[in-house]
Amino acid sequence: MRHAHPASADARPSPVRHHGCPEGLVLRAEGASEALYAARQFEAGEPVFQLLRVTWRAEPDRHTLAHPHGGHLFDPLLERIGRTREPNCRVALELMAVIARRDIAEGEAITIRMAMDD
Repeated sequence: MRHAHPASADARPSPVRHHGCPEGLVLRAEGASEALYAARQFEAGEPVFQLLRVTWRAEPDRHTLAHPHGGHLFDPLLERIGRTREPNCRVALELMAVIARRDIAEGEAITIRMAMDD
C-alpha cells in the first residue's frame, strides 16, 4: 500500500513523468513502481480521469475493482493509484471515471478506497 507523504523542504523531488498520463496528472517513481499524483488542483466532484483502457478479469487481484454485476475491472492507471481508508477519489463505474471526493491539491497523491467493500 502506498501512502501520500507531504514533501519536505529537504526531500529531493521524485522523478516526474508526464508521458501516458491524462492531463493534470503525473507519474512519480516510488521505489520500483510509479504512483499517480495531481499536477494541478482538482475540485471536489471533478473527474480526475476516465477509465479508457479497461479490461475484465475473472479473478480479483490488488489492481482490480469488483463490478457489482460480476467480473473485475482493470485499467493500467488503477495500478498507480494509492489505496487508503481515507481516499481523495472514488471510482464511478457508471461514468467509468475516477472522481475527486474532495478538493485535491497540486502534488497530492491520487488515492481510492483500499477495497470496494470497506
